[in-house]
Amino acid sequence: MKKILCLLLAAVMVLSLAACGGGQADTAAATDTAAAESKQIGDHDENMVVALDYDLGSFDTAVRWANEDFPIYFLTYARLFEYDDNTMPIPALVEKEEHPSELEVIYTIKQGAKFSDGTDIKAADCAASVLYARDSHLAGELLDQIENAEAVDDYTLKITTNTAYPQLNIALADCICSIQSAAFLEKAAANPDLWQDPVCSGRYKVKSRVTGSEIVLVPNEYWYDDATKAANESITFKIVPEAATRTIMVQTGEADLAWSLNAADWDTCEADPNVKIYTHPSLRYFYLYMDVNVAPFDNKLVRQAINYAIDRDNCLLIQEEGHGQVDYDYVAPACVGFLNNPGGYKYDPEKAKALLEEAGVSDLTIELTADASFNSMAALIQANLADVGITCNIVTIEQMVDIIPLIDQDKAPFGVVAWNNAPDDALWEPCMLAESAIGANNFSKYTNPELEASFADAYSMDENVRLEAYHKWGNILADDCPWVPLYVNEQMALANADLKGVEMCACQPFNLYKLTYK
Repeated sequence: MKKILCLLLAAVMVLSLAACGGGQADTAAATDTAAAESKQIGDHDENMVVALDYDLGSFDTAVRWANEDFPIYFLTYARLFEYDDNTMPIPALVEKEEHPSELEVIYTIKQGAKFSDGTDIKAADCAASVLYARDSHLAGELLDQIENAEAVDDYTLKITTNTAYPQLNIALADCICSIQSAAFLEKAAANPDLWQDPVCSGRYKVKSRVTGSEIVLVPNEYWYDDATKAANESITFKIVPEAATRTIMVQTGEADLAWSLNAADWDTCEADPNVKIYTHPSLRYFYLYMDVNVAPFDNKLVRQAINYAIDRDNCLLIQEEGHGQVDYDYVAPACVGFLNNPGGYKYDPEKAKALLEEAGVSDLTIELTADASFNSMAALIQANLADVGITCNIVTIEQMVDIIPLIDQDKAPFGVVAWNNAPDDALWEPCMLAESAIGANNFSKYTNPELEASFADAYSMDENVRLEAYHKWGNILADDCPWVPLYVNEQMALANADLKGVEMCACQPFNLYKLTYK
């Protein structure tokens, strides 16, 4: 089974990107930058500026699977299904859906949809896109169930699965299943540099890019649906890693929207009449992983002790100013399959000490790897562990993606990370804790034959069988505890108070094509 590798950094970063269907765009990029930087509070035009925390990895959706890439993918590529605000699928390019059998789905594709080069989007493009996603190193458990995708005719797509897969439409809504031109995919396979100038299927196409600085998107004039076309003239994504700077950009009018709001800026922004805070219950899941093959984490009693030693309420308070919900389960509360603290854990340093004594260990020294944004929470975790007799040294990395090569090299057996939880547990725990995911998302390098054997039940067409499997997973993992679940945060974004069309979903602001001052 293929391994999953989310957040894989692209091997080669390009300095700039030409417009779709055009030539080099240095002059256009410079003009766009100057225009964006001249914006001030009260200056309202339809050229939107969005302050984004990290840069895009690649326009190739099969290269990296990262939250910061999604806003660009969602605008530049159409999908068979899009997300609603709870990341559940709603038809997009799909006009009709039929199920001849448990292993076959027939999708009728909408006619009139076109790529940014003016060619029609047909079933053959959709089939090629699904297979391209399935065969990527990212897909793993998400798309392994797909046996084949084929065009029956120009606008009829048939997907055959090797097992019942009731979550298929959720999987097809993922940005990895973005619709690409079959002809473009064939050319790009021979020349990957073509991804610098992608053929777009979404509401926007790429005008210019300066890596590490900005990406400028303009409406795709061939977008097929007038009711959902871009409401603005352009969207410029400015890459701004510093949260405080993103906030200031919106407050001063230099940006119209900050992709994420630092919880520490909440009170200041709430009192500022020029800006507005937007929130949504989250699927963003924060946890500590432990490599179960490395001492002392190879001892289940030690892992259980650490679960009792961590003050999750204060983690949420320090990291998110309390905006979110403490979580003791292995899925987010909004995820299908959630159990409310199946292991009965709580903050109990004395219980932690007793478990460490039962494990026969003392004077432990461990290292916690965390990116710089987690500095305050890492210090709290360090203090929590010191209270139960564990010395914890903190290793700080620049950003979360930097932890992956360290894990691969067995240099980060204990770390803090965050992921967007899938809305259905079948698309989450098998992707994060299956044996096939070791070397990828399974940072704990955890295996459990009983857990593995029950994964198949997640694809039953009987909802009760699926829920029983999800709850079984929760109980197994609560006992084995390869992780320390911490919390889910609240999704927060900051916008100009006059900006219309701002919408939030469980993972981020979305539907940015609706942004307008009109």
